[in-house]
Amino acid sequence: MRRLAFLLLLALAIFESPGRAEQGYQESFVVRPGVFQSVHAATIAMLPDGAALCCWYAGTREQASDVQIYCSRSLDGSLSAWSAPRVVVRPHDKATNAWLPNVTLGNPVLFLDHDGVLWLFYSATTLFHGWSAAHVEYRTSLDRGSHWSQARRLTDGFGNMVRTKPLLAPDGDILLPLYHELFGWHSSLWKLRTRDRKVIRRSVTSIPGWSIQPAVIRRNGSLSAYMRVKKGERVLRSVRTKTGHWTDAMPTNVPNPDSSLDVIDAAEGVLLVCNPSPKDREPLSLMFSYDGASFVRIADIEGVGVVASYPALVRGAGGVYHLVYTYDQRRAIKLVSFTEEWLKSRLCRAFQLQEPRTERGASCDP
Repeated sequence: MRRLAFLLLLALAIFESPGRAEQGYQESFVVRPGVFQSVHAATIAMLPDGAALCCWYAGTREQASDVQIYCSRSLDGSLSAWSAPRVVVRPHDKATNAWLPNVTLGNPVLFLDHDGVLWLFYSATTLFHGWSAAHVEYRTSLDRGSHWSQARRLTDGFGNMVRTKPLLAPDGDILLPLYHELFGWHSSLWKLRTRDRKVIRRSVTSIPGWSIQPAVIRRNGSLSAYMRVKKGERVLRSVRTKTGHWTDAMPTNVPNPDSSLDVIDAAEGVLLVCNPSPKDREPLSLMFSYDGASFVRIADIEGVGVVASYPALVRGAGGVYHLVYTYDQRRAIKLVSFTEEWLKSRLCRAFQLQEPRTERGASCDP
């Protein structure tokens, strides 16, 4: 009984929200509560000078006509202070290659390419018919987000949206995850050839299965996608084969409450941040897998009782991870940063609780 009680207490310690005082881990606000009526879908990019740029959309509510995309830049190396939010995309803007102006905006995504060009992809609609009428536009910046080019439309038709960060292909092309919400849920990966800050060629590979908002990583030379699904189902995973096609999306062991997620390759495995619940966007947790399919919960970033969602996770200089997410019923944007050492300590504690103890878990320093 004593051993069981000890293991239960240790498990609670692992899943407890880490808090500010834990070494190698810190929390701050990019947007504090009360600044906007509704704020959502943050994205973050680490800049060459060590600063970070964070963007999000805000307005009276999602899909309202007053929604704008804002950006803020970190003012110190610790990312604890941020510049005042600045509007970078307004409603009723019209892309240079579009017929109609936008009605509302959503889901910005930042990406810094190999030439130092900063890209801002985002979703927009020209009609008030929900996200099924959406398309994707982009702008670029040569001065780390101080000034942006005019918008250009990326996708034709209706129902296309972005949510998660792109990857850089070995040939320098941008690999942008997209999803489609018209006539069902569909995920895909777009390969974008660029020149002079414009997309000059596009090719698309579809990911089988009913899913949206794919988060894609490259690990051991192979691409894997993790997707959002309906409430009560599990996070789906698909792997791209050598022929360039994606395998059928298969469920992992992680439940999904119809909420966005993000992934990154880390510590010889896959680090997933999500809401591991069948119905609620709480808690917001870090999950880890060595094989990419079976995950173990290693920490709660936000515990039960705080609605936190739409995470965006990147790795900066020195191996420090930076996670931004929507906090407390879309009242704020919160930032959490943690080091490789902190992550390793959480992995050690989590895997030492598994039976039987894994080889990696047993090798942790006492």
